[in-house]
Amino acid sequence: MSTQASFAGTKIKIAIQLIIGLYIIFLGLTDRNANGLSAIGSIIAGSSFFLFAYINIRKVSSASSNLNNYNQNNDGIYHHYLEDGQKKFEIKIDDNQKTIYLADGNNAKTYSYNDIREWSYRVNTQTAIARMTGGVSAGLENLATASQLERNAWDNNGFFITVNDLQNPIWHIKFWGEGRVNRDNKFWTSVHKQCETWMLVFDKVINNK
Repeated sequence: MSTQASFAGTKIKIAIQLIIGLYIIFLGLTDRNANGLSAIGSIIAGSSFFLFAYINIRKVSSASSNLNNYNQNNDGIYHHYLEDGQKKFEIKIDDNQKTIYLADGNNAKTYSYNDIREWSYRVNTQTAIARMTGGVSAGLENLATASQLERNAWDNNGFFITVNDLQNPIWHIKFWGEGRVNRDNKFWTSVHKQCETWMLVFDKVINNK
């Protein structure tokens, strides 16, 4: 599945989630036999779908911002950039100045090659598929579980750079893959490939290999 096809699929899912959310709220507010608690329950259930739609909107935004430049212009610049909401994750290596700029969502700083101690990555998927079974309540619980597993995988995976810095010794750089998070292996396979490439980049510029 291409990145553009993945975007299209996610956008369709967003539209469906918004429609379902509106429909549930509409039913709860217009049902003459429903009491106040039922109406409130419908609003809460419908709002859950709005939340899932918002999460998917964030995913589309992150996916479209994931950029990698492996010295394509032969100018000594290697660059990775990803936006996740208000946070940015970035590696910018200037092989001419022998410097590495890092940003991990909360911090940003430039280091010399001599400051880099080691680099590694972790790609360990946590897969869950939410299904609307057992009624709306059970379906929402399954969706919430899947969403939490996605968040755990997103928080724990990525590229890690250890530097000589007492204030911030470990930098966690994130990558976005192709496909859907935790719905198939394409996403994490793509992330794994990007991390492997950056392992080679660091080995090349730091160790002159």
